[in-house]
Amino acid sequence: MRRFILTVVALGAAALMLLPAAFASASDTGHAAGYRGSGKTNQNGRVLLNLASSGRRVTVTVEFRVSCDSGAQYTDAVKVAGPSHPGGFRGHHLSRVKFDFTNTETGTLQDANGNPLGATLEIETTGNIRLDTGNAKGTIQPTLTLSNGDKCTSGNTPITYSARF
Repeated sequence: MRRFILTVVALGAAALMLLPAAFASASDTGHAAGYRGSGKTNQNGRVLLNLASSGRRVTVTVEFRVSCDSGAQYTDAVKVAGPSHPGGFRGHHLSRVKFDFTNTETGTLQDANGNPLGATLEIETTGNIRLDTGNAKGTIQPTLTLSNGDKCTSGNTPITYSARF
């Protein structure tokens, strides 16, 4: 009987130790503590990367400029999120992550005369994060399609960025 009670007490203590971890992973803030990086684009815009501690989701905030077929230019900052794929481990620690996803947003903006225009932004985001060296690099390729038929892009080549973690 004494051995049974000690076993129950030990199991109860182990369960209580696991409860905080279970609640943390079930909440939205449980994965908030991840890896953060910042850097610049080749257009001299800021880039912020936030990688979940699991390595399976990345959020990218980037400033960019696009030029339209009509000659107009637009500058924007956008926050996109998508899946990432852990690609390497050093021991049990995450060392490399890759991502490639496309996000689409719709909204309105103003033309040069102040008239509202419907706009659809499609932005493809790719990147490689090397946590073992603290470096990240990648590309973003924004395409802005306006309701007047005008199409705006970053040019023939995607916008590149580099960041440090």
